[in-house]
Amino acid sequence: MPCASFRHALLPCLTVLASACLSLPPSALAGQSDVVASPQDVLATDADDAVQAAVPETCLPVLTGELIVNEVLVRPGGLDVDGDGVSNGRDEAIEFVLDASASAANLEGVTLEVDGVLRGSVHLAECVPKGTLVVLVGSTTQALDLPPGAVAVRLDKTLKLPDEGGTLALRGVTGSVLAQVSWPAEKDGLGTSRTRTRDGDRNAGFARHADLPLAKGQRASIGWCLSGKTPCDCLPCAK
Repeated sequence: MPCASFRHALLPCLTVLASACLSLPPSALAGQSDVVASPQDVLATDADDAVQAAVPETCLPVLTGELIVNEVLVRPGGLDVDGDGVSNGRDEAIEFVLDASASAANLEGVTLEVDGVLRGSVHLAECVPKGTLVVLVGSTTQALDLPPGAVAVRLDKTLKLPDEGGTLALRGVTGSVLAQVSWPAEKDGLGTSRTRTRDGDRNAGFARHADLPLAKGQRASIGWCLSGKTPCDCLPCAK
């Protein structure tokens, strides 16, 4: 049987088989030069296949109950979240936490709905460690400068969070609701986010960021702890 038919066999068997093939005289391999790979090529290909096969097992899509919406900035009102020198709708942001009880998860394909209208999908083809603070922004937002323990993800559309109040829902790849929160009308001239009174605590209520003593007058802390410290100072980040 030609060696090539064993290309996807178990790695230990491939090593033995490849060595045996190399010991054969050239006449025994006549006509097989276009199908018999070198041992290095065979082992490298199978190693790549093994890595790809492991991804679904080690980085499953995020599940219901594994996301906690932590802060919502609906009306930037002078806040320049992305640092482009302008405060406008591009600075709207939703901050959520991958719960510490969850394993590392894949956010690729998570969708945002605002008042029942699809606003776009998340594109982040990598595993997010548990305890990570995730900042969700629109497609036109500039790159964010975030500390360790935080990561920015973009939708393929702008957020368009209504000032008059609304409800947002994050849905998984199966369509199930991962997390959902509502906010009241924001008519203040100076913007302030709505944030959990304790970072990453799903049982904590929401309040105006600027009204919380721990915020020390700051109107938002997108990508940071409520106190202004790095995420790993208030969340159980993966070390």
